[in-house]
Amino acid sequence: NIAGNITRLVQEPHIRVAHLSEAFEATEEFRPQAIVLSGTLADFDYYDPAMLGRFARFVEQTTVPVLGICGGHQLIGLCFGARCVTLDNLEPAERRTDRIFEYQYYPVRVKDEADPIFRGVLENGDADGEKKTSRDRDLRVWQNHGLMLDRVPEGFKLIATGPHCRNQMMVKRADGQLIYTVQFHLEKSFQDLTKNLLRVNPNHTPNERKRILRDEASSRTNWAHQHESRDGRLLFENFLRLSLEHLG
Repeated sequence: NIAGNITRLVQEPHIRVAHLSEAFEATEEFRPQAIVLSGTLADFDYYDPAMLGRFARFVEQTTVPVLGICGGHQLIGLCFGARCVTLDNLEPAERRTDRIFEYQYYPVRVKDEADPIFRGVLENGDADGEKKTSRDRDLRVWQNHGLMLDRVPEGFKLIATGPHCRNQMMVKRADGQLIYTVQFHLEKSFQDLTKNLLRVNPNHTPNERKRILRDEASSRTNWAHQHESRDGRLLFENFLRLSLEHLG
């Protein structure tokens, strides 16, 4: 899913999919401009501790920009000293089944609107000129998780939060690193982008294509559709741009 989404955003991207255990070697060989950590279906206490320790050493020292998504967010938190707990603050082993889950689109409240990851994401009000409301500081993003980080690790800043899971988004900009992590699945909203682009066909002239996409963008807000969000796509675009800026 993530690799496919990158191909939608970047012309002729070079992508390598690597296992967690290959982080050092893959980064050395491939020389990526950004690293994206995907989610996982397994609790981290099922993972090989030696492999997790080796990855922790990698992520603590890498200067390649990193984006952690869902389980990737939790893994980075673990590497920097946080713990993974259930949404009712139990150890994962205490509740393997019947967990509380965040599932479906949920609002996430932005705490630091000035962070460049939110550029172009937050609206300044409705099209009719209404003043900005607290809801305009909300992201509409897809959630699918039953675990969360118990704290914001040292060196990170909390930049978005939610009612059931406090740490929804954090960033580290220190020690030459740029690390963003999101508890939600920002890649989910790319499905909406694909559906919108299906309205454009090869018979349209370039100007007609631009008009269709422009009209599509101007007619929507974060909350315009029950099952759609463009927020994740914009966050991902911003991360890729910030990665290039970070590397100079």
